[in-house]
Amino acid sequence: LDTPNGQIQVRDRRKIAAWYLRGWFVIDLVSIFPVDVMSVTMSDTDLSKLKILRVLRLMRLVKMVRVLRASRIVQRWVNYVSVTFATLAVIKFWMLLLVWSHWGACIWSLIGDVMQD
Repeated sequence: LDTPNGQIQVRDRRKIAAWYLRGWFVIDLVSIFPVDVMSVTMSDTDLSKLKILRVLRLMRLVKMVRVLRASRIVQRWVNYVSVTFATLAVIKFWMLLLVWSHWGACIWSLIGDVMQD
């Protein structure tokens, strides 16, 4: 947390939650709104009148910029810790394996649910 005297680390969960609610919560909430579902249910004339869709897309863009900024922070941390390329490659491999395994399990569960019905 930035203060006039420098940066401090906040560990109190209530303060962190209050800071998040005052800051990025609205952008995160608006950016997860299902614009695609809304566009399918409305006709083209109604859709063209809604300027809120542009705002929703802008909120998603703002969220993506925040994620990009976070990736830069992670990159600075990796450079600071001086992780070797081989270690980083192994970590990336295991993370990718974990994600693919999760997705495979989700698809397998979905197939089981569909076949049961």
